[in-house]
Amino acid sequence: MHPEEQADSPFKDPHSFTILAIVFELLVLLPVAWGIQSLWVQEPLEVPTFNLTTIGQGLLATLPLLIFLVALTWGPLKNLPMFKEIHDKLDNGFGHTLARLEIWQIILISLAAGIGEEILFRGVLQPRITIWATAIIFGLLHSITLTYTIIAALLGYYLGWVYEITGKNIGVPIFAHALYDAIALWVFRIEFRKNHPAPETSEEVSPESPDPEE
Repeated sequence: MHPEEQADSPFKDPHSFTILAIVFELLVLLPVAWGIQSLWVQEPLEVPTFNLTTIGQGLLATLPLLIFLVALTWGPLKNLPMFKEIHDKLDNGFGHTLARLEIWQIILISLAAGIGEEILFRGVLQPRITIWATAIIFGLLHSITLTYTIIAALLGYYLGWVYEITGKNIGVPIFAHALYDAIALWVFRIEFRKNHPAPETSEEVSPESPDPEE
């Protein structure tokens, strides 16, 4: 799919894409988390805390997540049918937009995803419906392809495991999730710019335009 074929996509504009992503992650998922928490146990949501320990654990927790990113973007692995299908879906649906994201937009989207998704899934749902049930729902939320859904569920389980072994410190999976998303968006931004180059900015004289010298 070429850029012009995505002209009618609601995600074609990087600014609209950024706003929609932030609205969904923070103004939809967080209220859902708050509602479930309030109705279920009538306790306030856990407030993330970040210190050197949390950041250090978050950095370590991010490393295994990057294995999936390597599989999607590196050499012959990304040409395997199951990974190529994911790559093509992302390229056709969002490639034109991701190629034009600014750094600040990548940061905001990643932070919003880390906060909204981790508070809902790991902080609220996991303690109540088990780690596997939470991981499956997490995978279904990311159902780009069947393979991607399965991998996302496994990544969700991994983040749930990280949450458990770090003493249920929600800040650790938030940090790891946000950092991974930022790196992934940056990598895909570079990758998709090859397929969706920016339009020429130089002024061109239209063949139908009168010659200025005439």
